[in-house]
Amino acid sequence: GNEPRPHVHVLPYGGEFVDKHFPDIGKSNLYRKRSAQGNRDVKRWGVHSGSTVAYTRDRWFVADSWDKTTNASEDDWSDLQRFVEVMHQAEGATYLDEVRTVAHPEQWLRWFAVMTLLNNSETNLSNGIDDDYAMISDEAGRFQLLPHDLDSLFNLSPQATLFPMIDGSVGGGEARIPQLVPFFRQPEILSAYFNELDDLLATVFSKPVFDRLVTSALAGTSFENRAFNMINSMDQRRDYALEQLHAPLAFRESTIPESTIDPFLTVAGNHGFLEGARITVNGMEATVDGLRGTWQVENVLLFPGVNTLVLRSFDADGNVTNEMRRQVQLETNIQPKGLSGELPEDTLLRAVDGPH
Repeated sequence: GNEPRPHVHVLPYGGEFVDKHFPDIGKSNLYRKRSAQGNRDVKRWGVHSGSTVAYTRDRWFVADSWDKTTNASEDDWSDLQRFVEVMHQAEGATYLDEVRTVAHPEQWLRWFAVMTLLNNSETNLSNGIDDDYAMISDEAGRFQLLPHDLDSLFNLSPQATLFPMIDGSVGGGEARIPQLVPFFRQPEILSAYFNELDDLLATVFSKPVFDRLVTSALAGTSFENRAFNMINSMDQRRDYALEQLHAPLAFRESTIPESTIDPFLTVAGNHGFLEGARITVNGMEATVDGLRGTWQVENVLLFPGVNTLVLRSFDADGNVTNEMRRQVQLETNIQPKGLSGELPEDTLLRAVDGPH
């Protein structure tokens, strides 16, 4: 329409930007990424269609729409080349050590957490799409992430996923960058990401700080009335994120029958994303899916009679952080062993020898 729109001058990604915002970074290279035409969504970090290595081709980065915005005359792309090779090839026990040679994981997680809380619907890296972002390397060739095209904030449901970078909810499932999946499935990375979200919600995105920032930024402009919508959207987003991060440890009640004839029981449940590092049931280790906030233990042994299931979570130091109990009765055809009168000696009654 004819509604006037505010304009903010943004310093272009180049040498002046680096000098101002990264004065201590030393020799660096800044790259900007745009959509690789055609078939944009299958060309990701030098690998096409999920498994076809393109980064061995001559000047593949130009064909895949990378721009070098600093030191362009040197035409040295070796740090970007090494980045895509490591992110595609790293695996096993040394995965994170290898990734740390080409990236700053802590900065990445802060960046992804901010974009997630802002509900950025732009087709960009924060939504797992190889488009509309930039990266800057330091002297050691380790990259930090930079945003681009921030005109689609607060544009998703307040209950949108906290993992837009890997679940394909924006742009379709085929749009995500496969190399981000093993990165976010690292337990250390996942835990640090949840802590970044929690820290941001307690500081920059806390209600007092966020509300004050928005109202002061829009005060006296023709868009002052939009502050309410932004604040309301952030209120809902904050509530949802905190609920997911701090959800209580729990059994899934559908997996806990009052009674059963099967001596082996599979139990499952949910946990908050910030829940302990380990979860057990009667001492048996649970399989934990940190991305979904779920856990499961198979083949919990039951004895005839009433059994108590003890669910515990532990922190990284082995301390119990939460505990719950449920009871399940194992029905059998074995006749109960009766005891009556005065016992001649101390008698130990064990569930395994029952029912009694």
